[in-house]
Amino acid sequence: MIVLPTISQAALGDKLLKEGMIDPDVKELQDVLRQKGIFSATSTGYFGSITKDSVLSFQRSHSLTADGMVGPNTYQALIANSTSAVASSTLLKYGMTSNEVEKVQQLLKEKGYFNATPTGYFGTITQTAVMNFQRDHGLAVGCGWNSRSGYFKCLK
Repeated sequence: MIVLPTISQAALGDKLLKEGMIDPDVKELQDVLRQKGIFSATSTGYFGSITKDSVLSFQRSHSLTADGMVGPNTYQALIANSTSAVASSTLLKYGMTSNEVEKVQQLLKEKGYFNATPTGYFGTITQTAVMNFQRDHGLAVGCGWNSRSGYFKCLK
């Protein structure tokens, strides 16, 4: 089963992230920075000097205050160029049918992972596409789609 966070679960952008923190949101930040080509280390969830340097680089390249912390302005810039069309925070799981599932299928299709017509049904083809995307992007297979931020996130 592939699960996704509900509105009550924390997500990237819910709190200030800064050097010295160990947090699942830091791992998600690292994954986002990797997708943008700014972070090449292993995503660990620890906000150390490598993460801070990547954040500073991102902030400078987007004319943000370069303080190395991820607050509301940096978070908004991180997701501003996302191709995510999924706006709400919804639990998506195997066997369900919804417009949100169809949007995720379309995103996966645009990235070459979903080779069928998006239908909105979360079945084996969608599950396989999600798992292949996760594997190819260094994410733990079986993690879910964080529809609020538009990125895959591992749930504990």
